[in-house]
Order: sequence, then C-alpha cells, then structure tokens
Amino acid sequence: MTSADAARSRALLLLRQGRADLAEPELRRALADAPDDPDLHAYLALVLADLDRAAEALPEAERAVGLAPDWAFTHYARAVVLNRLDRPKDALAAAREALRLDPADPDAHTALAIAHLGLRQRQEALDAAEAALVVDPEHTGAANLRALALVQLGRRDEAAPLVNTTPDAGLFGAPATPAPEPVPAPATQ
Repeated sequence: MTSADAARSRALLLLRQGRADLAEPELRRALADAPDDPDLHAYLALVLADLDRAAEALPEAERAVGLAPDWAFTHYARAVVLNRLDRPKDALAAAREALRLDPADPDAHTALAIAHLGLRQRQEALDAAEAALVVDPEHTGAANLRALALVQLGRRDEAAPLVNTTPDAGLFGAPATPAPEPVPAPATQ
C-alpha cells in the first residue's frame, strides 16, 4: 500500500465518522503523492464544502472533473460544491451529468433535488428525491429532501412522518458530506 493509499483510507474512515476537519490533511497528504488522482480531488472538494469553504472547494471539484470527465462521482462532487455556492443552475447541470453517467447514483439524485429546491422547482425536487429513494430506500438525505419538497408543495401531512429527527443529523438528515464508497477512476488512455 502506497502512502497515498494509506492517507486515502484514513481520510475515508474519518469522513464516515463525520470528521471532515481531520480528513482534509489526510487528503492533502495523499494528493502530494498522487496529484492527478480525481478521486482525491473530488473527496477534498466534498470535505472543503462540508467545512463551509465551498469557494476553495470549487477548483478541487473542477480539477476532479477535468481529470475524469466520464466519471459520475466527480460531477456529483462538483454539484455538491455548486449547491453550497448557491449556484443551483450550475449544480443542476453537474448533477444531471452525474446521472447521465450513473443513473443509479442516489447521491447524485439528492444533489439534483437540492438544485431544484434552489431554483424553487419543488415538484422536480420531489421527483429527484423519490428517484433516489427508488435506488436506495434507506437514503436518509433523500427521505428528508422528499419531506422538505412535500412541505414546500403544501403537503405537510404527507411530510410529517418522513422527517428525520436525529439530533446530530446534518441539514438534510445526514452528514453534510456523505462518504460514498470509493469507486476506482476510469483508466486513462
């Protein structure tokens, strides 16, 4: 195992534990050894966004997309960052590209739902959240986004039993930066 691999493993473990603050230096260490790794740039973008440093996260997300334009995860990371920067139109495009590349990615569906909410497209947000739940019925973020869209559509009675009331839940009922399982980047030519 290389030092970049070890740092990546530590960073992903820290992300799963909700410790983005500790994951950042691990990802930066890994990037020092593997500066062209799109996976690492995408995770660093998500970590920085989670740490309310979305402006700093955007170049990382864009670097990830540039290194792996045919990889859904990099577009998902970019969508998350753009949502954090309150750029829902751009986030919508990034989430749609992630879904074009991987239609079964529930996280990309949630990024799409957030972008739709940012554009006040409540029905489309509900549709995206429900699409995420079709793929992963236990996806807490998607369930809470569904509830939020229902409330905004005036359907509070349908939303009430869906809201996650976990005290340590993030904005949408899950940690702000989900730590998806690592997926190997596509081979470059």
